[in-house]
Amino acid sequence: MEDEWRYELAGRFRFPLAVTAAIIVVLAVGIPPEPRGSIPVGAVPWPSRTPPSPTPAAPGCRASVDDPVSPGVEPTAIRIASTVTLDGPGAALLDQAPVGMRAIINKVNRSGGICGRRVELTTVNDSWDRDRGHTILRRFIEEDYFALVGLPASDGLVAALELGEIDAAGIPVVGTPGMADAEFGSSWVWPVGTSTSAMMRIVAEHASVRGAWRFAVVRDAVHQFAHDGVAALRAQVARRGGLMATEILIDPADSDLADEADKFELACGRFASRCDAVVLLLHPPTALAWRAANPHGTAGRARPGGLTYGAQTLFTDRFAGACARWCDGMVVWTAYHPSVAPLDDRAEIARFVGNIRAERTGADLRNQSVQQAYIGMTVFIEAARRCSPVLTRSCLRETLNSTMFTTGLAPPLRWHDRGRHANKWAQGYVIRASDGSFTHWEPLPGPSVRDPAG
Repeated sequence: MEDEWRYELAGRFRFPLAVTAAIIVVLAVGIPPEPRGSIPVGAVPWPSRTPPSPTPAAPGCRASVDDPVSPGVEPTAIRIASTVTLDGPGAALLDQAPVGMRAIINKVNRSGGICGRRVELTTVNDSWDRDRGHTILRRFIEEDYFALVGLPASDGLVAALELGEIDAAGIPVVGTPGMADAEFGSSWVWPVGTSTSAMMRIVAEHASVRGAWRFAVVRDAVHQFAHDGVAALRAQVARRGGLMATEILIDPADSDLADEADKFELACGRFASRCDAVVLLLHPPTALAWRAANPHGTAGRARPGGLTYGAQTLFTDRFAGACARWCDGMVVWTAYHPSVAPLDDRAEIARFVGNIRAERTGADLRNQSVQQAYIGMTVFIEAARRCSPVLTRSCLRETLNSTMFTTGLAPPLRWHDRGRHANKWAQGYVIRASDGSFTHWEPLPGPSVRDPAG
């Protein structure tokens, strides 16, 4: 059973008389009120765990009913929400993101919350479906949550942004992965990750410097990150004087990739000039399906000594273990500092590992979505603390746009109204396998690489 609320939220009206009546009934019969939102038939709520009694708030930082606050902020609680992905093809990458968010929230609540207010997180599974995710986000807005935090699957957010709903509501969206370009176009969104477009420019630059001229990309045909990423890859390859030999589009729902494999073979196989660099702009299950359709070589047929790259979506131990020898030598990029030697002896990374393991033993510590969710929630908590006890959306926005956030798990992050790209860096790690099994991540020599676009 997953460790999160799996609500199908329904809009509710809150009238003072109705609330007063509910309180009277609760006091009279001793039954605790239902969680916010309605639970659909067949859904299972997050298992209740009696929280420890909060410690007293610091002097001068105790919330009061008289505090001028924004919707979603109550005398004893700060209500925030996030969509998550617990099933479908995206689950292999995104299903552990709630672990990263709850690791921070539970630690904060155990120490008394923020000025005596507990942080209450509601998560709803959107299956990484754009329309479903968009519908859920609209319900979050209607139900007056204070902020949206994390949102590891960005497609629903893209839909809300394109319709102007986030800006119209003035609701903060903090700590998104940055996989879609639309996340960087609103002053109400604070991404913590490097954009997929920036990642693809870094890939093209890295390969071009090493002599690559003929490129191939195998990409997701459905999700926004791949649409944005391939456009940036094309542009950077052209800027460097290279050639896109082929683009293979794959529907994640398609289990038969024989035709796509044949097309790739014609462009990069033995009967044509082999490709110098092959880029996989896929999430893990689709990348493994591509592996099954192309059993020879790393990611297809890059020339001997050629380069194979994976987008940040493939930076998980689970994928590397399943791909094993076929992925040996593939360079996968990450926007964060992972728990990989020699970085894993840093105090911040050791703290991250301890907090995640305390929340869930066996969690994938190098999963991109876990780190993104953890960093995003860390940034939100710090900004909310700075604004409390008078916690308002306007204060949160001003704080996020005027503060340098140093987590140790990413480069220092700083946003302002006209600059939403707080993270422009990536680090490359090589998948290493031996005797048919994944063994370790090997860091590329040299420092992190900055987006060549600036």
